[in-house]
This record gives sequence, C-alpha cells and structure tokens, in this order.
Amino acid sequence: MPGLNRHQRIRCSVFALGAAVCLLETVSALADEKTFDYLNTTSSHVTTFVSDAETVEVSKLTVEPSVSSKVLIQFSSTVSAESADGCPCSVRAMVSMDGGEPRIVKRINVGSPAVVSLQKYPFDRQALDGSSVFEVTPGKHTFSILFKQVSGSSKKLEINYPNAQAMVFGN
Repeated sequence: MPGLNRHQRIRCSVFALGAAVCLLETVSALADEKTFDYLNTTSSHVTTFVSDAETVEVSKLTVEPSVSSKVLIQFSSTVSAESADGCPCSVRAMVSMDGGEPRIVKRINVGSPAVVSLQKYPFDRQALDGSSVFEVTPGKHTFSILFKQVSGSSKKLEINYPNAQAMVFGN
C-alpha cells in the first residue's frame, strides 16, 4: 500500500480482514438456507388424475429462508379431457402454504365437446399454469400445488407435465 503510513496500512488491513470475515459469515449463512426448490416432470407417461370434488396434490416444494422473505411460487402443466363424456369441465389451481387455506390462482375450462366433434382432436388439452407470491417468516415452509375439478362429471381429466418452482427473494 504505497503512499500510506504504517498506521494507515494497519487500519486498511484490519478493515479488509473484517470485510472478509463478514463475507465468509454471509456465505456460510446462505449455505445453510434452502432458497430454491423445484419439480420437473418431463415424461409423458407420468399422469395424475383429477376427478369429482377430490383435491389432488400435484407437487410439494420446501424452502427455508433465514430472514423474513417473499417466496415466488410458479407452476405449469396441461390438463386433458380424455373423453368429452361428462364435460365441459373446469379445474381450479391453488397453492397452500404450510397446510393452510389454499389460495386460488387460476381456473380453466377443458373438455369442450366441440373440440372432438368440430375440430376432430381426439381430446381437449389446456394449459394450467400460474404464479403467486407469499410473505414468509424465517424457517422451513412447505408449499403444495393443488388442482381440483369444480364442474363437470368427467372421470378422465389428466394432469400431464407438471413443473413447479419455489424461489426465495429478500424483502
């Protein structure tokens, strides 16, 4: 450190050492946190069924921030009506934090008979995706992505390719 006297060099060295210790403590604290979780389903042979009034858990994600934070939950999937029988139907997507009351995020309609009769598709498939932000306290939090059939009587509504992410953002 040219141009500094001995006293100034010592002060700069102590400051640099303190900054390094703070950085190491921050990195160590972040290593103990779980700030991201995800589920990626890429196989077309993995299918979950939604029917009647039963709520289906599509995925479960866990994060563990060390400070109060905001958590972004986002998900995507498709819902298909394998038959127009009992349709049209609607499916609701919800997110629940720590087993609490589910937050409704989106509702779609699927299984329109016109898709089969007019457009000649073998079945109707619609995207069901969404996102929501939750405020959390420090500690472990679990988020469940839930789908529920809310209208129609089809027993052949399939959920395919469910993907979900939970990301922690500081305040």
